[in-house]
Amino acid sequence: MGKSSQQKLHEQHKQWQGDYDTWLADKEEWTKELQQAISDLKQVEGALGDAIDALESHASKIWENQQRVRAHELVISQETKAGEDATNSDWETTHDQHALDHEHVSDAHERIKHYHHSVVAEVAKLIKKVREAL
Repeated sequence: MGKSSQQKLHEQHKQWQGDYDTWLADKEEWTKELQQAISDLKQVEGALGDAIDALESHASKIWENQQRVRAHELVISQETKAGEDATNSDWETTHDQHALDHEHVSDAHERIKHYHHSVVAEVAKLIKKVREAL
């Protein structure tokens, strides 16, 4: 003997209720995951703010080195115009220090450039994925 129409409807309703329960449980889990993602993004935002601060510090180092080299160049230029050849071991020591400072800033700049390009690319990928999902 076959199932009645009411029995078939009742079975389908039970199946649907199971779907609803599953979907609501999924929604709860997904909400928790999104809340964690928001928290993680706040940490990312903080790290990006720190990166901006590091860029400002880097720019200060560049400016300071630039000013020291300009001052050094000015003194050497003035000596040259005056016909003096005072560039001695003290100036060479100063120049060597400027060269070392320049190398340190150059190395830092390369590290920052690599970090910057990597982070910006990852953020762009994330934004693209989020927009595609919405």
